[in-house]
Amino acid sequence: MRLRSSIILVIAVASGSLLQPVTAESVVQLRWISREVSSFGLRPSFPVDNVSVSGTFISRPPVANAGPDVDVVTGDMAILNGSGTSPDGDRILIWSWRVLAYPEGSMWTLYTSDQATAQLMALSPGDYLLSLQVADVNYLPSLPDSATVHVRDNQPPVAVATAHPGTVGAGETVHFDGSQSYDPEGGPLTYLWVFSDGTPALFAGSTISHAFLYPGDFDVNLLVTDERGAYNSNSVMITVTPPTSVEPRPEHLQLVLYGTRPNPATGLFTVWFTLPSAETAALEVLDVAGRRVVVREVGSLGPGLHQLPMPGRFPPGLYFVRLTQGGTTRVRRAVVLE
Repeated sequence: MRLRSSIILVIAVASGSLLQPVTAESVVQLRWISREVSSFGLRPSFPVDNVSVSGTFISRPPVANAGPDVDVVTGDMAILNGSGTSPDGDRILIWSWRVLAYPEGSMWTLYTSDQATAQLMALSPGDYLLSLQVADVNYLPSLPDSATVHVRDNQPPVAVATAHPGTVGAGETVHFDGSQSYDPEGGPLTYLWVFSDGTPALFAGSTISHAFLYPGDFDVNLLVTDERGAYNSNSVMITVTPPTSVEPRPEHLQLVLYGTRPNPATGLFTVWFTLPSAETAALEVLDVAGRRVVVREVGSLGPGLHQLPMPGRFPPGLYFVRLTQGGTTRVRRAVVLE
């Protein structure tokens, strides 16, 4: 019965009555049937190898594509988008990524190596050669295809700070510009402006304006940081000259310890402050326990900008300078080093 069915199948193919496309498996079966017919002493009336049918006769292996090379920074995840195609339209069943070459002594981890998209985490700079091989539902393997992951160390940003004008009178505004700073990898930057006149450091944009209320030479430092934490700095010097006049306005009541004249200090420091009137005012220096080390009445100095050197040398430690006038108090810190 099996032989008869086989003969019918061969005849059907030969006569062109087989409507469905013949697969590679069918062609193999036909050639087996031809041998079976011959073994019974029968001679097929046609050469099976020359049968003209529609469809694919021989399964062709799939083609793997590892995708383009990838550039990443040390510690970042490299994404490799692979693909596979079958000339016969078969589904890709198996994905296999391998790391073929890597820098000597390097540390790396390959993730999802059995999927179309693989991920490589490398902690050492250099070139990593990866290959992708696929197989279709017939388990026919492809030739391997390769891609290279180029890993480089993160480069610190470049800080560029400029100021205009460079010399101003006390109370006048200086415009600072850090917009020429850049990250070699093209990433975003954060900007920290540090003023040495006692003003708190400011996280701001690439440009900022600031008024110095007291005369002296002040370093202004720009610290730029990239998205991976690498940083760099640049500073500019601003010269502030004494004001020609000070209007007795309440908002001028300030108490600032010189950050660089000095703060930290090595025993001696000077307090700069502005009084809006000749009303009684007290200037105090307190230690961390709240004990008064220095108490001075300064209201008699009258309205305006004043500088007052503190008497004697202070032992190392943290101090608080407090200025009080008309119910308003200003406090700043001073650090004395050995």
